Amino acid sequence: MQWSKARRSAEGYTDRWLRAAWLLIALLILFAWLILAVITWDVVNAEQGRVLQENAFSLARTSKLQLSGIDSSLSLVAMQIANSTTPNARFLQPLIRLAPIRSVGFFSAKNVLVAGENSAFLRQLWQSATSSQSRTWTPAQIMALQRCLHDKAFCIGPLLPDSSVATAASRWGFPVFQRVSERSGQTSLLIAWIPLYGGLFPAWSGLHLLHQGDSFLLRSDGMLLSRYPYSPKVDYAGVQTGTVVKHWLMEITSFARTFSGYSSAAHGWRMCAAQPIGEYHLIAGQCVGRSILATSWWRSMRWPTAGALLLLFLSFFLYRYLARVNRSRELERRTAEKEIWEAKEHAEVTLSSIGDGVISTDCNGLVANMNPIAQSMTGWTLAEALGKPITQVFSIVSEADGRPVANPAERALTEGRIVGLANHTILIDRQGQRRSIEDSAAPIRDRSGKVLGTVLVFHDVSEKHELLTRLSYQATHDLLTGLPNRVLFQEHLEQAMRKAKRSELLLIIAFLDLDDFKLINDRLGHAAGDDLLRHVAERLRAELRDGDMLCRFGGDEFSFFISDVRSIGQAEQIARRILKMITLPVELGGEQRTVHASLGLTVYPLDDAESSAELMRHADLALYASKDRGGNALSIFTKEMEDQQGRQIESLRIMESALVEGHLQLYFQPIVHQFDGFLGAEVLLRLQHPLRGLLGPRDFSEALDHPQLAARVGRFVLHRTLDQLQRWLDSGFRPKISINISAQYLLDPKFLEDLEVALGEYSVELRNNLVLEITETAPMLHFERARQVLTECQALGCSLALDDFGTGNASLSYLQQLPVSSLKIDQSFIRDILRDPKDYAIVSGIIYVGEMLNLSVVAEGVETKEQLKALQQLNCSAYQGYLFSRPMPAQEFENWEVPADLLSS
Repeated sequence: MQWSKARRSAEGYTDRWLRAAWLLIALLILFAWLILAVITWDVVNAEQGRVLQENAFSLARTSKLQLSGIDSSLSLVAMQIANSTTPNARFLQPLIRLAPIRSVGFFSAKNVLVAGENSAFLRQLWQSATSSQSRTWTPAQIMALQRCLHDKAFCIGPLLPDSSVATAASRWGFPVFQRVSERSGQTSLLIAWIPLYGGLFPAWSGLHLLHQGDSFLLRSDGMLLSRYPYSPKVDYAGVQTGTVVKHWLMEITSFARTFSGYSSAAHGWRMCAAQPIGEYHLIAGQCVGRSILATSWWRSMRWPTAGALLLLFLSFFLYRYLARVNRSRELERRTAEKEIWEAKEHAEVTLSSIGDGVISTDCNGLVANMNPIAQSMTGWTLAEALGKPITQVFSIVSEADGRPVANPAERALTEGRIVGLANHTILIDRQGQRRSIEDSAAPIRDRSGKVLGTVLVFHDVSEKHELLTRLSYQATHDLLTGLPNRVLFQEHLEQAMRKAKRSELLLIIAFLDLDDFKLINDRLGHAAGDDLLRHVAERLRAELRDGDMLCRFGGDEFSFFISDVRSIGQAEQIARRILKMITLPVELGGEQRTVHASLGLTVYPLDDAESSAELMRHADLALYASKDRGGNALSIFTKEMEDQQGRQIESLRIMESALVEGHLQLYFQPIVHQFDGFLGAEVLLRLQHPLRGLLGPRDFSEALDHPQLAARVGRFVLHRTLDQLQRWLDSGFRPKISINISAQYLLDPKFLEDLEVALGEYSVELRNNLVLEITETAPMLHFERARQVLTECQALGCSLALDDFGTGNASLSYLQQLPVSSLKIDQSFIRDILRDPKDYAIVSGIIYVGEMLNLSVVAEGVETKEQLKALQQLNCSAYQGYLFSRPMPAQEFENWEVPADLLSS
C-alpha cells in the first residue's frame, strides 16, 4: 500500500512539472513566431519599397531621356522651319523616322504640313483643339490641349484615343507641341503624335517592369499619361481622384519614396513609389497591390510557420513521451530498488548501466545474460534470448559482400583468448535492421583458469561510418548543388572515352557558363546566386540521361558529357535544347528573371585529343568563343580556336617584349580640311620587330585592349605623344594630335590619375592641341563610368572625339550625354560609298546628325578622289586617308604639306 501511494505521489508531481514546462515552451514558440511575423512584414514592406523606388527612378530617368530627345528633335526642326522662307514636308521627314514619333504636323494660319502614319488624326486634333469643341474628348482633355496651344515652350498633351486603331489597348497616345516663331512674326505649332501600345510608355519597352505591379506616368493636373499594363477599367481620359494621387500631387518631393493608399486607377489599395520629372511636370511611379506584399510575406513565413507548428507538435509528443517515460522509469527504479533490497545480483545493475551492448554466454556458447543495450541492438529480450546459441542472437555479416562472419564469442571459447571483430562488420537485429558495429570477446575463467564462458562487448559505429562516407562524398562533390566536382568528372570522362572508342559512337564534352552571373550576385545577393545555381543544376539533371555525367567546376561554370551520340547534328540539337531549357524564367528574389548561358562543346573521337585534360581544354576554348560572340550562344571546338588562342598568346608575347625592349614607335597620319587645309594628325602605333621588320596593328591588335596590357600600352602612347607634341609646340609647330584610348584603359580606375599626372608635366597650351579618341562601343561597356571619365577629361582641357562612328548603337540621346566635340566616320562606310547606296545613306545621316548637334565630322579611310568628291557633296569637310598620306614618322610628318590639287578638287 505504501509503495503504491509513494509511486502515485511521485508521478503526480513530475507530470505537473512537465505540463507546466510544455505550456511555457509552447508560449515561447508562439511569441517567437509572432515577433518573426512582424519583423518579416516590415522587411517585406521595406524590400518591396526599395524595389519600387528603384523601378520608379528607372521609369522617370528613361522617360526624361526620351522626352528630352523628342524635345531636342522638335526644337531643331522648329529652328529650321523658322529660318526657312518656304517650309515644306521635307523638314518633317527626320522626325517620323525618330522613334517613338509616328506622325508629325506643322500648323499655322497659312500652311498645314503633315507627315507620318496617321496624318488625318493630327488634322482632327488641331481643328478640335483650336475650336475648343469636341464630342469625342472630355473637358479635361480639351483644357489640357488649350494649355499646350498657348504654352511658349515644349508641351506634353493629355492622353487621347485614336478611333482609327481597332485594338482598345493600343488606341491611346498623346501629342507633344513645340512652338515655332516664323520670320514673318507669326506663331505656329509643331505637333507630334506618340502612340502607346498596351498603355506602355515607349521609353519603358526595354525595362524589366514588375510583372505583378503597374507602372504609370502622371501629369501635374492629375491625368494619366501612361499606365502599364493596360486595363479597360481605368479612366484614361479623366482626372484621377484616389488618395494616392492626391497625396503625390500635394506633397511629392524631388526624391523617390513609397506611399500606401487607395488608387482610383487600379480600384484598390496600392503600395507605390514615385519620382518626379520636374522639367516636364510629370510623375513616374510603380505600384503593387496588397496581395503581392501578402504573398511575399507568406513566402518568407511558410517555413518558419511550418517550423513553429512542428516544434509545437514535437514538444507535445516529447511531453507525452517524457511523462510516459518518467512514469516507466520511476516504476523501474522503484522495482530495481525493491529487487536490490531482495538481494538481486549486483552484477545485473552493473550490466544495465554499461553504455555498450554486453552479452555473456556459458561454456557452450549459449546466452546467459545480456544488458538492455544489447537487447535494444539485437531486438531480443533477455527472457527470449536465454539459452539460445550466441550465433542466433548475435547475427553478423561482412559489409562488403554480406557473407556471415565467424562469431567472436565462439572463437574466444575455442582459442581461449581475446578476439576482436574485423572492421566493416554489420549486425542484423531480429527485425532485419542493419547497423555497423565494433566488438571484442574475451573468455571468462575461474580461479583455476578454466573457461566458464565468454563476454561479448559491442557498440554501434553507424554514425562514425556515415561521417567517413560523407567526408569521402564531399571530397568528390560540390556541396551547393550535390554535383560531382572536377576530380570525379575527369575520372569518369576517361572511362567514357575508352567506351566511345570501343562502341564507335560519339562522346560530347561540354562546358556551360551563365551569362552576367556576377550582375545577379551584385543585384540580388549571393543567396539568390546560389538559388540560381541550384535551379540550373536541377534543369541540367532533368535533360541528361542516367549514363551521362554532370558536374560543377566552381562559380557559375558547369560541365557535362553525353555518350552514345550518333552524329554532330544530334550533338548540336541536344546542346541547343539544353540552352533553350536554361533560358526558361526562374524566380529569384521574388522576381521572375530570364537567365542566358554560353555553351562550348567538343566531340570525341572527332576531336583527336589524347587525354581527358586536353578534351576539357578544347571544350573550354569553345566556351570562350561563345562568350566572345556576346553570350547566349553555342560553339563547337575547331582547330581554328586553338590557332586563335596561339595567335593571341603570340600577340601578347610580342607586345610584352616590345614594351620591355622599346620596339614600339609612333606614326602620324594627317587630318586635312577642305578649306582650312592641314588640321593635325592621328597617332598610330607601329612595332619594329627585330626579325620581321615594321609590323602594323594587324599583327598585335589583340593585345591592345587586353586587360593585362591595355593600361601599359595606353600610358606609353600618352607619354610619348605628349613629349613629341611639346617639342613641336616649342619649335612653333602647332598641330592638333589625336590619340586612341582603348576601352579597357578608359574604364581603368587609374586612367584619370595617369592623364592628370602626364598633363601636369607639360605646358597648359599643350592641352588645347590634344584630342582623345574613343570608339563608339567603348562607353557602352559601362556607360555611367565612361561618361564621368570623359567629363573629367574635358574639364582637364582635352577635346574628345568619337571614333568608328556608325558601327555601334549610338543615338541622339547617347551623343547628348557624352561631351564629345567631333565624330569620325568609320572607314568601312567610306570604302563602298560609291557602290553601296546603304553606305552612302549612312554617311549622309552621320554628317546630318553632326550638323544638327554642332559636331565636327571627319571621314576616315578616304583613298580615291571620287570618294573625296562624294564627301564634299555631302558637306563633309574633314578627311583622313591614304589619298592624302599614309602614316609617317614624326620627322617626316613635320615637313609634310597638304597636296594642293586635292583641296582644290
